[in-house]
Amino acid sequence: MMKKCFGLVFCFALLVPTLLHAVSTPNVPPASPLYAQIDKLIAFGLVKSAVYGQRPWSRNEMARLTSEALKKFGEKCPPEAGPPSAGETSPKACGFIGDILDSLKREFRDEMIARGDQEGKRKNIDIHMIDTGSVEFLFTSAEFRAVPADNGLGAIDARVNPFTTYKEGAHTVRGADFAIEADHWARLSKYASLYLRPRFTALVDYQGDGRADVTLQNAYAKFNIANFEIEAGRDAVLWGHSTEGGVLASTHVRPMDLVKISNDSPFKLPWIFRHLGYNKYTFFVSTLGPESIFKNALMYGFAASLKPASFIELGFEHQFTFGGEGAPDIDFLDLLSEFFLYRRNGGGLNSANDGDNRFGLNVRIQIPRLRNTTLYAEGIFEDYGKESFFHQFTQQMAFQSGVTIPLLTSNGKNSLRLQYEHIPAAYGRHGLWISGLSQNGLSRGSPYGSQSQTVSAEWGHLFSLRKRLNVRAMYTNNGDDQFTTTPSSSGGPDRVIKTVDNPQEHRFLVEGAITWPLSRRWTVEPQVGYEYAANFNFIQNDDRQNIALGIVLTHDFGLSGFLPREIRAR
Repeated sequence: MMKKCFGLVFCFALLVPTLLHAVSTPNVPPASPLYAQIDKLIAFGLVKSAVYGQRPWSRNEMARLTSEALKKFGEKCPPEAGPPSAGETSPKACGFIGDILDSLKREFRDEMIARGDQEGKRKNIDIHMIDTGSVEFLFTSAEFRAVPADNGLGAIDARVNPFTTYKEGAHTVRGADFAIEADHWARLSKYASLYLRPRFTALVDYQGDGRADVTLQNAYAKFNIANFEIEAGRDAVLWGHSTEGGVLASTHVRPMDLVKISNDSPFKLPWIFRHLGYNKYTFFVSTLGPESIFKNALMYGFAASLKPASFIELGFEHQFTFGGEGAPDIDFLDLLSEFFLYRRNGGGLNSANDGDNRFGLNVRIQIPRLRNTTLYAEGIFEDYGKESFFHQFTQQMAFQSGVTIPLLTSNGKNSLRLQYEHIPAAYGRHGLWISGLSQNGLSRGSPYGSQSQTVSAEWGHLFSLRKRLNVRAMYTNNGDDQFTTTPSSSGGPDRVIKTVDNPQEHRFLVEGAITWPLSRRWTVEPQVGYEYAANFNFIQNDDRQNIALGIVLTHDFGLSGFLPREIRAR
């Protein structure tokens, strides 16, 4: 089976052109505040080539974006004093941009030197024995609730707790969680790099039962030849334009065990295809581990992003789950046809499919005249038959849409994000693959599972680059209704019809966090949250109030300085 998968990997590799200036570097973790700094540069119009729909970005890619912003900085913020003219930026905003660029230049100095974007002595080896470390504590009174296992349209195996969403699958309980985490990375040459992030967790639940475990949140090696990148190990995959990813691939679950190939930085195709703008492609094969209904099931994913103009980005996403112990056998031609969205043996959601298939589209539009306010949307389709095409849009398509105002105030220190997410009853479920769109008991995209709607607003304020406040308010309703489908002319499913109407669960949540520097290397982040849940677990009048209290203490070690001078300077 794996030989067949690597055949697909090889075919895809032939399609990816390369550039000559890339260098192998690990990816920047999705929760890093460095993404917010790059976002501000994009909002101020200093970065035009960033492809946002596929993350995480590598350190090399962030260094490239920083270099691009530095070249534009003089146009936006000319050194001569005086009132800003058309196309220029206010002095306060220019000072803020300068602070961001100074911070990024310090962070990515070695990568910028390796790329030739900055003068300095190039290091062939760069080892960070411990880059950053954190100690975390979280207490929550909120109980986990299972996503309804089977609603007549297929099954899924997932649970949800709104206070523990988008934490990369970190182990949590109703009660107290204590965790220690550190990241370690090394660039071994121009062509190879390593990254490791272990996590120790101690959990004490409401009954006083305790346990402890050690997990590898990330562990991977990357190999680069120019702009062509191969990655093997455990790493995150984010698709879509929300900060946490989209409804198909997000930071809600732990990083995937995968082999991935992609182009590290966006590129332009030759000839007339250059009008497609910047391109980025990713193909991976991963295993879903022993908790999948078919033990060690496999999944491949493909994403393509095009940026035909600086203000618009278009994307395509596709994932297909197959294989594992006891799963239907599948040959290479079936895999290839599924890759091109064609099912050779027909069938639909509740038939004996060879695998579980989803695909979708996403778009991101910036409006320069509105301070680069960004509109984004993503729609993911289930693998119903072709006769249900029009019903996909109204009954079976999960979608996420939102607006981000990164420059809510002209100085760039306030931002606002509004988002709506709709997950229909059929989404994420399957008749044979009853684990559905899940991994280790969590939904792989949206945390709340099928038949849910979520509206959220998030406000961010920067007192300085290291001192920031985030407040989020959210409302979500979830259903436990039962459904059936009408048959199409070919015998597969067509329209979705509700057969049993059960109570809806409603949740209102407010949470906030403030990041406060204690010294040059230490920061502390207190967190607090409140939730009101009505009809909890779909039981009429079972209303609950929950709280969450947390704190994260982070230290920037910078232990590369512990290495002998002759190694650091190579």
